[in-house]
Amino acid sequence: MRPLSLSPLTVLPCSPLEQIDAAQAAGFDAVGLRLQPALATDLDVMSDAALQRAIERRLAATGLRVLDVEVFRVGRRTDIVAMEGALAYAAGPARQRCPWY
Repeated sequence: MRPLSLSPLTVLPCSPLEQIDAAQAAGFDAVGLRLQPALATDLDVMSDAALQRAIERRLAATGLRVLDVEVFRVGRRTDIVAMEGALAYAAGPARQRCPWY
């Protein structure tokens, strides 16, 4: 059976923690996490180490997986080095929660 994941856009303007709770309550298998703000209502997960730890704890407590992370906009003037922190987080704690890779 394919995993069903709750996208951050589906539950705007919920925080990542509220999104995880909603996904768990609705019976989803996974969530997509927005690590960098794209909208004014988005939290900047990467600038808040306490929030990162809270997300990891909530994922562990609910048993939900992380299916994808967003938002990484790439263009001619994109500073790839500035994305390293979010990419490292996605490859580390967030990825550890996803068995489908």
